[in-house]
Amino acid sequence: MATYRTSKRKIWVKRSVIFSLLLIFAIAVALVGSYIFVEYFQPAPASARPEKNTSGVVVSTIPVETKQYETVTKEKEDMYKGPLILVNNKNLCQFKEEGDLVGVLEQKQGNYKVSDRNVKVNRAVMKPLDAMLGAFRQATGFGDLLVASGYRSKELQESLFQREVEQKGEEEAALWVAKPGGSEHHSGYGIDFSIYTDLGISMEYAGTGKCAWINQNCYQYGFVVRFPEDKEEITGIDYEPWHFRYVGIPHAYIMNQHGFCLEEYIEFLKDYPFDKPHLNVTDDAGQKYEIYYVKGQGERTEIQVPKQTEYSISGNNQDGFIVTAKRA
Repeated sequence: MATYRTSKRKIWVKRSVIFSLLLIFAIAVALVGSYIFVEYFQPAPASARPEKNTSGVVVSTIPVETKQYETVTKEKEDMYKGPLILVNNKNLCQFKEEGDLVGVLEQKQGNYKVSDRNVKVNRAVMKPLDAMLGAFRQATGFGDLLVASGYRSKELQESLFQREVEQKGEEEAALWVAKPGGSEHHSGYGIDFSIYTDLGISMEYAGTGKCAWINQNCYQYGFVVRFPEDKEEITGIDYEPWHFRYVGIPHAYIMNQHGFCLEEYIEFLKDYPFDKPHLNVTDDAGQKYEIYYVKGQGERTEIQVPKQTEYSISGNNQDGFIVTAKRA
């Protein structure tokens, strides 16, 4: 009888230990789940969100006074460089800016995560990327944002595309992964975000919860969501809230206000050639810009640019150049 009672007591002790371990595990899972919900899905408090100028940018046209301009010359290869190059399956990347790539992990100043040392972007992207993610961290306190991908070589894109084809078939794969040469990532101006927690948990970036701050405010730093919702028929790629493209200010402002994807915006700019009224834009901060399009003329193109004014020239990877100048 004593032996029987001892056995029962041992069984009861074992069951108690198992129950306690299961209870501890359940509590740990609940705590992790709560952490993920608070950090990723719960929206930032209204007080932490930056105020936005709801009036948007002011867009109008200005006449051309040719005496205010001087001539510069651009080579044909310059047509395939700059933050406004359009890269897709119809406009393949010419890989003219690989020498301007920098490592994000080595160059970053902001407090955000990078997947590895192989993530590179065009040099022009780094300063606005740091500024945007620094403001995001300050506004939301969210510290698990990961810069997962930047520039991709043609060889890497070939590998990614073929892997997707094997899993989904070529037609379905083309909706999610660009063909080699047609990827935004070839430009060096495209980046993908992801989520990686300090607990070692990886999640897809959805642009929701606290991360909605980035999707709502990225235009203020020159970025746009490259493949927005309801634009699949134009871009050829399904909605990707994690993929951002640097186009610069004021172009991101205009695209945000009008709901343009990059394909639409490049066509829109062609309505403002040099010899007709130019696009006049005033951003939220009151800075004025003049924008116009110049069609390529062969091996060399003469471009009229404003005198004694800060300006930039970007190719469009199609047929010409876009001049952006600051105005007083």
